[in-house]
Amino acid sequence: MSGMSTFVARALINRLLSDNERKSLKKVEKDLQTQLDSAGHHQRGRFLAGFEVCRLFHLKPDPVPETESDRMQSLLWIWKKKKDAEFDADREHYEGLANEYERLLDWLDYAEQEYAPPMPQYGSRT
Repeated sequence: MSGMSTFVARALINRLLSDNERKSLKKVEKDLQTQLDSAGHHQRGRFLAGFEVCRLFHLKPDPVPETESDRMQSLLWIWKKKKDAEFDADREHYEGLANEYERLLDWLDYAEQEYAPPMPQYGSRT
């Protein structure tokens, strides 16, 4: 999954996880929010990259077809535009509200609800 954005990779990997694995991942990442790194800095906003999730759950996903990653990338673009519009409409509410981990969770919820497999092709147009 090299070359694709972290959010796109996470959304595609999230689709491979069972409900129990998703719950476990949320717990791991929630715990990260309160931990300190080796330099003593808080990890608030830290989340696992796609390769870390794969390692955690021993996943070896097949390569993602370009059409699928493009569809998820387009969905991410739409989500970002919606978030920008919400921020512009109520700047005070969103100012400093979400860290990167909170944005990831919001994105994953959105992607799970909005991502649909392509319709099958039946026959051809002439």
